[in-house]
Amino acid sequence: MKNLYSCKTIAVLMVAFFFFSKESHAQLTLNAQIRPRAEYRNGVGTLQPKDLVAGNNDTSAAGFISQRSRLSLLYKFEKISMGLSIQDIRVWGQDASTISNNDGSKLGVHEAWAEVILSDSMGLSLKAGRQELLYDDSRLLGNLDWLQQARRHDAAVFKLNKKGWQVDLGFAYNQTTDAFNTFNTFYTAGNTPQYVTVGGAAVTIPAGFVPTGATGAPNLTATPSTNGGNQMYKTMQYLYAAKTFGKTKVSALLFKDDFAKFRLDTITQGTAKVSGRRYDVSGLNSRITAGALAVGTVKKFSYSVGAYFQTGRDREGKDLSAYHFTAYGAYTKGKMTFGVGYDYLSGDAPTTLATESKRFDPLYGTPHKFWGLMDYWYVGT
Repeated sequence: MKNLYSCKTIAVLMVAFFFFSKESHAQLTLNAQIRPRAEYRNGVGTLQPKDLVAGNNDTSAAGFISQRSRLSLLYKFEKISMGLSIQDIRVWGQDASTISNNDGSKLGVHEAWAEVILSDSMGLSLKAGRQELLYDDSRLLGNLDWLQQARRHDAAVFKLNKKGWQVDLGFAYNQTTDAFNTFNTFYTAGNTPQYVTVGGAAVTIPAGFVPTGATGAPNLTATPSTNGGNQMYKTMQYLYAAKTFGKTKVSALLFKDDFAKFRLDTITQGTAKVSGRRYDVSGLNSRITAGALAVGTVKKFSYSVGAYFQTGRDREGKDLSAYHFTAYGAYTKGKMTFGVGYDYLSGDAPTTLATESKRFDPLYGTPHKFWGLMDYWYVGT
């Protein structure tokens, strides 16, 4: 509950300052959102077996209701802006009707940032803190808002807006703890469980270890997920530039994310063995993504075309050479719009060497927005 009290204190101070600053022109905006969502999942993430027998297979359809409850505050005063977004994410029935302190809380801070105007004439500002990174069509950097918990980054971003130009320079540095007697800067690349169940017994997972497989626990055979699912970067830097020419906008992105290196290891407790990755190795695997996107309209026609390339090393340490092309055109007649699009993402083939990767990763965007029911590669599984 400590986080809840801290958020309440911040909100009270912001409201008090707003009402008692009579001579100022401060603005306080409060938004609330309650978003329950019912889902019926049948083959999402993993294709259904062809000869599925209902009730006799653990891959039969599932249904549930999840809910996002979010409270957002935006405060503006002269050259300073502050944003705070608190959200609670849970599934209906996930908690008992009366919970104890041992059940914990899913209340979290989605956004908490401050933006300071450094120069009015240059349109220069600095935004720092927990924030959404949302650019263009959310293809590579987006807030993933279709997912209940959405996506945010702990980052600092320098922003320049002048004469139709938008230039953003951002960076982030992640760490798991600030405790005393913590040495080195090793970073565990995931929200690791405290224990896994093997043969009915609980195996304690030590700090800095990410389990990927275990005897009697087939659900651990997958490696950490793609698209920032549970393998966060250690550091990140990016440069985004965009210019508007009439009804056409051209943008370019240079993005580098660095992942902690690891070594394969096995922990043994009794007769149980859990294999995984030990993140106690110095160095980073750096991945570089670069590309451009153009969108615009010509009378009743609209279009979007872009190309992106990836090089360096992926989070597994493999040599990376990947690319992504996209093109879309649409025609609007009255209230109807007709469109056709084409997306191509490179991937690994049977002939790809074990030390190489040709698989394009859509970074931290909203791939489900574009590939929908065909999204069996980037939806988190």
